[in-house]
Amino acid sequence: MSIFGWKKTVVIYENSTLGISLYETFIGVASAAGIRILNDEDKRIVKEGYQLSDFNRYKSLLLHAINTNGNIIILFLNMDYNSAFFMLAHFYDLGLRRGDAVFLFYEVAYFFSTIALGVDKSVIEKCSELVYGCISVWQAEWYGDFGQKVWKEWVLERNSSFYFANQCHAFDAGWLGLSAINTLIQTGEDYTDPDVLNSAIHKQKIIGCAGKLVMAQDQNEPEEMVVNINNVLYNETTSEWVDYPVGYYSLSSNPQFKFHTDIIWPNGKTQIPGDMRKDKYECPFHSRFIQNSSLGEGIYIGIILFWAFCATAISTYEYRKYWHSSPPMLIENCEISIKDIITHLCIFIEFFEMLALAPDFTWIYWRFSYIYNLFGFLSRTDSYHNHSFWPGVSAWIIICWVSFILNAFLFSKLDEKIKWHCSIALKSFSKELIPLISNLCFIPAINSIFSAFKCTKSTSSELSDVFLYADCNYKCWEGEHLLLIICSILALMVYIPSSISKNWVSCNPLASSEVKRVWCFTNYFFILHISF
Repeated sequence: MSIFGWKKTVVIYENSTLGISLYETFIGVASAAGIRILNDEDKRIVKEGYQLSDFNRYKSLLLHAINTNGNIIILFLNMDYNSAFFMLAHFYDLGLRRGDAVFLFYEVAYFFSTIALGVDKSVIEKCSELVYGCISVWQAEWYGDFGQKVWKEWVLERNSSFYFANQCHAFDAGWLGLSAINTLIQTGEDYTDPDVLNSAIHKQKIIGCAGKLVMAQDQNEPEEMVVNINNVLYNETTSEWVDYPVGYYSLSSNPQFKFHTDIIWPNGKTQIPGDMRKDKYECPFHSRFIQNSSLGEGIYIGIILFWAFCATAISTYEYRKYWHSSPPMLIENCEISIKDIITHLCIFIEFFEMLALAPDFTWIYWRFSYIYNLFGFLSRTDSYHNHSFWPGVSAWIIICWVSFILNAFLFSKLDEKIKWHCSIALKSFSKELIPLISNLCFIPAINSIFSAFKCTKSTSSELSDVFLYADCNYKCWEGEHLLLIICSILALMVYIPSSISKNWVSCNPLASSEVKRVWCFTNYFFILHISF
């Protein structure tokens, strides 16, 4: 894996002698190479002889493997049971398609021809979708000049059925035994003695059809095997799946890995894929796995309704007080000032903020596209995505607290208690800034902060798999998102009452009494529009 630059993988193995042996060997090698296994340890093992009927039993295990976002999936399964193909069909049923993952397993082509026996055509099609471009690893056969010679004599010229059953390995086993017997005959030893014969076999150093053949002293297997790295592709001419050798691995060779042709990966390209899967939206899962979460939607609607009730109650109280009050009469005339222009300009801007919240109208959008996009970016809850979401929402939370602090400063009349120059300047600054923050920024602030609660999408039916709508890299209600939720709730608690309250209006000479009524009415309407 290291030669491809892969440091993360998903591993699934079967509960058999072969599967456990391969898995334990891989664990040791992976640890030394710094390779991380993504799926949990208790989500790696399946029964020996995995079948189509085992889907429900291991569905959670397969889903866990998919949701790790691992692009490399190693299957230590016995191919004699067609277990790998049945598992590929189940991966297909759970949403994986060609190009979504690279599977690594044993030789495929020979066993793929046997799966058609007694298996539905749909299963074959599912396997074909996922097996294309994957990597199979198997002991090299007909390796070197001697291997090619044996292949031509025993397979091509004699058309031997010996070709179809681990042909090269069987030939090497017989060839090694004959070489040991020949050595014992030449030395005059008894080749019928099992111990003598076994000792002679372990001393042999010959060239077989799979390369150099030397038996390990303490095991009944070769010290070194040349391993073929094969690319699983479909041969259109013969209509068969073929393990095309693209390279080999040999411990004694230099370099140990050698490739003589490019690998065509499942996505149809020769560029080496990464070890993690990402779609065009930069999510840690493919977009086809996204589904609506009824639990997430219910929580989101409940939160919105709660704040709508609170804001509506405050707005109604303030609205009733202002609506029944008698506006004071002007005792002198004066020319319109910059402050008056800004006040009325706010109403004009709020008009486009309302349009941005409404459904898209082609006629309006075509004529006011620049203004529409400008205030639409501020007003819509889906304006921020991924990297822009966190600084965007954080900025609005800070603005909410600034609004509250300025309101508290005016309400407590600290400028009269603390006769500092800075307090007088802050009072003047507050009177100018509060109307803009409380009215002009009301829709953008509320909508942006509400987006922190928007967790309506998921990769499964479980609440733990619900992710943040604006940034799918974060799970909801945990970690950093939970901290953001707490900050958002505190910001709404101080911003909504202070923005709707008349305290800042009574201290603000910028607005006339009629404008005060209009602002109170628009705030009341805004909160209903945003919430519902």
